[in-house]
Amino acid sequence: MRGNVTESLRAPSLDELFLPIVTSFQTADDRFINDRENFQANCIAAGVRTEADGDGVADGVFTSNVVNATVRGRAGGNPNLSDETSAAALMA
Repeated sequence: MRGNVTESLRAPSLDELFLPIVTSFQTADDRFINDRENFQANCIAAGVRTEADGDGVADGVFTSNVVNATVRGRAGGNPNLSDETSAAALMA
């Protein structure tokens, strides 16, 4: 029988600690628009009516408000990070 016991420590990198805070702009992913193959099924499953949803009524064309939209955020380092630790044991 063999065994192995390990302990590990990882300190944060200088970038993770001290990278300056910057403004970022993130875009959103709209599953209705990006999945053209299943667009119709996705809309119907979510209760969104489209022009050709099979009921014979022209309900109007679905328009996504997410396309070309961005959200303002902030990204940067965190000087309050501490070391990460782990422990493992293996018996074989």
